[in-house]
Amino acid sequence: MAFLETEPTWLRKTAHHIAESTHILKDIDRFVCLAPEGIGLMAVTSMLSSLPFIILRRSAKSYGTQNLIEGSFSPKDSIALIQPTINSSQGLDDLGYINGILSKAQLSLDHIFLIHGYSIFLNTVLMDYSVSIIYEAGQ
Repeated sequence: MAFLETEPTWLRKTAHHIAESTHILKDIDRFVCLAPEGIGLMAVTSMLSSLPFIILRRSAKSYGTQNLIEGSFSPKDSIALIQPTINSSQGLDDLGYINGILSKAQLSLDHIFLIHGYSIFLNTVLMDYSVSIIYEAGQ
C-alpha cells in the first residue's frame, strides 16, 4: 500500500476539501502540522486557501533556529491542525503532544482536520472535540 501523502491526486483532492472548509469556517488565521507527516498536505492546502502555516517538530534540530515551532505566529491566531494519522491511538498521542507545544507558545487549536485514509474529520472526538466528517471517498 502506498502512502497516500505521496500521491498527487490524493493530495490535491484532500487539500481542496480542507481549503473549501476554511472558506466556510472563515476564522482560521493559519494551519499547523506535526512534522514530517502533514507537511506536504499542509503546503498544498496553504496554497489553495492562501493561508500561512507553522510547523511543529517532535524535537528541536541541532542546527538552524533549533525551535520546536517553525514559522511566524501571534498568540491571538486561530489555528487549524492538519494531521494525517494512521490510527486513533497515534492521533491521541500526537494531539496531546501538539496541544502541549502550542500551549507553551500561548496558542490553542481552534479546528482540527484529522485525515485518516480517504476520510477527513473536522474537530474529531479526540480530546473532547465534536465529530463531523466533511469528506469521505472510496478508494
